[in-house]
Amino acid sequence: MPGRRHGNHLRADSRVGSAVQAHTIEGGVHYYDSPPRHHVVPRQLPAAPGRLVARDHELRVLDRTVGGQSRVVAVEGPGGVGKTSLVLHWLHRNVNRFPDGELYADLRGFDPTGTPNSAGAVLHAFLLGLGVAPEAVPTDVDARGALYRTLVAGKRIAVVLDNAADTDQVTALLPGSETCRTVVTSRNHLTGLAMSGAEVVSLDMMPDSDARKLLARSLGEQPLGEEPEAVATILASCCGLPLALAIVAARTSRHLGLGVIATELRDSATRLDALDTGERASNLRAVISWSVSALDDRLSDVFSRLGIAPTSTITAAAAASLTALPPAAVGAALRELERKNLLHQRMSGRFGMHDLVRLYAKELAMHDHPAAERDRTLRRLVDFYLHSAFAGDRKLYPHRAPVRLDPPQPGCHPLDFAGETDALDWFAAEHANLVAAQQAAMERRWYREVWLLSRALDTFHYRQGLVADNVTCSRLGTVAVEHLADPSALVLAYRQLGRAHTFADELPDAVTCLQRALSLATSDNERGHCRHDLARALTRQHQFAAAVTHLEAAIESYVLAANPVGEAHARNALGRCHLELGDLDTARSLCEQALALHERHGNRSGQAVTLDNLATVAARTDHRAEAISLYRRAIATCQDISNIYFEAACTERLGSALAADHQTAGARDAWRSALSRYTTQHRLADADRVHRLLTTLDTRPG
Repeated sequence: MPGRRHGNHLRADSRVGSAVQAHTIEGGVHYYDSPPRHHVVPRQLPAAPGRLVARDHELRVLDRTVGGQSRVVAVEGPGGVGKTSLVLHWLHRNVNRFPDGELYADLRGFDPTGTPNSAGAVLHAFLLGLGVAPEAVPTDVDARGALYRTLVAGKRIAVVLDNAADTDQVTALLPGSETCRTVVTSRNHLTGLAMSGAEVVSLDMMPDSDARKLLARSLGEQPLGEEPEAVATILASCCGLPLALAIVAARTSRHLGLGVIATELRDSATRLDALDTGERASNLRAVISWSVSALDDRLSDVFSRLGIAPTSTITAAAAASLTALPPAAVGAALRELERKNLLHQRMSGRFGMHDLVRLYAKELAMHDHPAAERDRTLRRLVDFYLHSAFAGDRKLYPHRAPVRLDPPQPGCHPLDFAGETDALDWFAAEHANLVAAQQAAMERRWYREVWLLSRALDTFHYRQGLVADNVTCSRLGTVAVEHLADPSALVLAYRQLGRAHTFADELPDAVTCLQRALSLATSDNERGHCRHDLARALTRQHQFAAAVTHLEAAIESYVLAANPVGEAHARNALGRCHLELGDLDTARSLCEQALALHERHGNRSGQAVTLDNLATVAARTDHRAEAISLYRRAIATCQDISNIYFEAACTERLGSALAADHQTAGARDAWRSALSRYTTQHRLADADRVHRLLTTLDTRPG
């Protein structure tokens, strides 16, 4: 037999000691010598990083997985979070666990300079590292894989596959032996590996305390202690991303003070510029771009449009309007961006983006989309929040005076709600985004949308006791409506701001706004509303006689306007004034008339307020059991409509009724509940009053 037969890839001589079938036999058998020239223990790990900071939990997970029975471990996380540093630190610390060596390959899954490393190229390098002579490395990729798995079989060897793009890139590189351990790092979620039984370690951002430790390790404690405000700005700007912190440390060590870098970071327009040392691997903008450059055109477009959104999180429903894509299509895109660690999902269905990634997405949007297209994109999102909020507000308070809305922009898909509970849940989840949408609309001088968003939020703010938010939002709406040629909107805006000031106990401001609204009112309905709201503010100032005059005039206006719900509100308020003036019979009669009207028209919010007044009449006339029962009915109604603002006041008054009836334990429970609600709503004067009541109760004898 000749020494070589090239046609059948046969290599043999008198020293053949083993054979490996590398592929399907076609006309001959693939024979190879025992490939290693000599016994080699590969030590391919790159140099260990500096001392790792604040990854103790993740190191323990690697102890349990890589150091235990897990054959494959995937370490996932966004670019710059420190995946490779973590893995190399652990392996260098545990090199004795792998006496047969370590193999390392950078798969370049996100390298912008070229295509990712192929399985064939990595296997070639691994075989050379295992001692295979270059001329003995098979040309066929499958043959290389078979030889690789044979050589590592039974050995305690660690394989590091760094920067993998996806599961497909690593599958051919996994050893088959139970004695080997493979660690894969990736910016993407390697779902295929996880489904095959791999353990997954997710690496997230550092909390501020750990981020500060990282800075202190590089710079020492002294400079951090000397410039605490600069340090706070740096921590807030870097948002726990280790690479960003390392860049700050590197720039500071070149004699740039922390204050200089903090100033650059404080401005979002220059923040990414500040996070650049001049080298590609330590340029945060470049590092983020490597992930984005791997996206297809569809995902890249969605990613860049997310940079236009002023919100910190977004749902698939909102993103559908932002992108003008069908909800199912944009939902799939968001999940794919999450898989690539460009988005995160802290709560089910709500996607967020790291602040520095968001800055890059915003830059990309500026580059990819002209100004007019960016405005159309944002306008669709603002319209989504506006029209959805109006639909929700109609569920919360269907008796509110209607306001005309323009149709939503093409491509916008607003929500509707099955009922009041669904609407409340949506408002609670989207509140921060609704406020951000209003601010964004104001920046672009979309004044009508600014005002309408403030109106759509009014009921929710009142019910949830968000007093300060209501003042801020209503004030912005009033500023906006001054730019509109719409007298009726001006009346509504000043009324709303006056009510907000009233509930915030900013009574002089409330009276000023409500008098302005009354001076602008032209219809009976408008005059009725303005006088009713003005009477509320006057009542809080104990100007009951003046309030009575306004409320009697309001009732007349409501009757002329055929507005029975408004009339019911005014009769109840008038009853409250007579209650405070000591005319209890008139007070009871007016409140009973109001309750009948509210019940007839299904106004549960009005029912709660009227039941509370009737309970107070009963308490003042020493009908204690009736008062307690009515207060509890008012509280139950508040709970049914999630009016926690008014529920707190009713609960306080229930405590007083129980205390008067010598039900000390019940009074204590009610006042504690009211105190908790007042405190949560930042109603500090109310909380102090209830705290004094509790103190008095606890010092009573017996």
